[in-house]
Amino acid sequence: SYTCALYLSFRYHLLNPEYIYQRISELKGRYKLRILLCLVDVTDPVPVLLSLTSLCSSNGFTLLLSWTKEEAARYLETYK
Repeated sequence: SYTCALYLSFRYHLLNPEYIYQRISELKGRYKLRILLCLVDVTDPVPVLLSLTSLCSSNGFTLLLSWTKEEAARYLETYK
């Protein structure tokens, strides 16, 4: 398969920070296009955004941000 997309809400990431690191490590080298689609659902997204930007950059993921679930769904439809 060519493309993989992982979905993560910022709120969930703050509660379970190790989750996304584990998921990304499981996908090492499997897909040419790897996307981390995030829902920005916290009042102060900057610390989470800095962390996830670094994670995506070092693991070859494209980071996409959405502010609503509908917007996230449109991203997935576009890539499908």
